[in-house]
Amino acid sequence: MIKEKLFSVGIKLLSNWFPEYAYTLVKRKLLIPNSSSARWAKESKRKLYRTKYGGIRTYTTGGSLDARKNEGTDGQAGNYIWLVHGGGNAHQFMPLIKRLVQQGYTCIAIEFLSAPSAQRRGEQFVSLPNWSNALDIATRYLPAPSHVITQGVGTSIVGNSMWLSQYQGKLTLVSPVLDFYQRLKQFIGENRLPNMLLARMEKEVFNNDRVRLKALSVTRAIDNFAGQLTVFYSQADGTSTVDEIHALSVCDNRKIVEFKGACTDRMIKSRSLFLNISEQAPSQSLSTAHGY
Repeated sequence: MIKEKLFSVGIKLLSNWFPEYAYTLVKRKLLIPNSSSARWAKESKRKLYRTKYGGIRTYTTGGSLDARKNEGTDGQAGNYIWLVHGGGNAHQFMPLIKRLVQQGYTCIAIEFLSAPSAQRRGEQFVSLPNWSNALDIATRYLPAPSHVITQGVGTSIVGNSMWLSQYQGKLTLVSPVLDFYQRLKQFIGENRLPNMLLARMEKEVFNNDRVRLKALSVTRAIDNFAGQLTVFYSQADGTSTVDEIHALSVCDNRKIVEFKGACTDRMIKSRSLFLNISEQAPSQSLSTAHGY
């Protein structure tokens, strides 16, 4: 919390005297991914998928990737769980992964890397359209999941993919970013940063991807999802995100779980999330429960 406040104060000061440097710092914090490869346990098997849209690195824990010869590639989902993180911090899932592996699941954590052309430039935006396209390609080679868990921007990536429209398994969203533009706008507003930072981001993302940030909302795609859906969130996720979550259609196979004053790490380590994924929790219709 102290670091966040110092960051905000520093950006405000820099915006007056060195606006370009201030913009670069905000961009690196919000829009440029970092790999968590150094933080993974040795037992996690790593694999890199290269596409023209960018790279995808997977970390598989439990089971064997050789099992894809019998499961996944033929469309049959086994005990595979995908965990999708958009910001390069998929190691946050490790506490949950360890518990799921003990239950016999094979967990595949997915991170997104920059495109080859971006690597030559030295940095790359979080490119939701490119990463969604890269995910569509990688799904041809990954074992089909019975359950997909997304966190933050990972929800936007999965929601913008063609693959989601064909997926009929279980989907769990943890502190989801349903509208990427609103999430950026919220960060700028909460920290009282200059609005020019958001306008600059909009322009640069459009120049890179030829797509408007406002067009990347996945609220409708998630609402149209026909499988079993569970959403874990807290008020800390922001008013716009909370409103979008509660605007989802009411269905028998949907459940919303609110954590009081929780952070993402607490949600991931929670018993509620683990039971929901490991199929030990009782079936409930859409309701606002309390996580623990």
